[in-house]
Amino acid sequence: MFLAREADAWIFRNTSAINAAELSDRLDREHVTLQTRSHPEFFPALYCVAPPELHWTELGLALDEPRDYELLTRIIEHFGDERPLFSCPDVVRLLRARPSWVAINEQVLRKGDT
Repeated sequence: MFLAREADAWIFRNTSAINAAELSDRLDREHVTLQTRSHPEFFPALYCVAPPELHWTELGLALDEPRDYELLTRIIEHFGDERPLFSCPDVVRLLRARPSWVAINEQVLRKGDT
């Protein structure tokens, strides 16, 4: 499952990701959903839209740069072993309560932001 910045999900089988990677150039291999979205006839998927209370387009929960890693590590360590299966709403509540954490990676430029 790949989460968009609005917490929507593009869901497809693991085998689809493997097959898409085999058919892809370097950029598509790094971002497998480019290939799967371009060829839905080969890679059927389910697109789930998050409820409005989870939409936060400015929030970057991706792992592209060291600052992303720092934020994601803080989130995971916050929930720790006590709650290893935390949810997207849990993360949104946590980050709304800790704006300094959101600031960690807010300057990271994402594809589509430029």
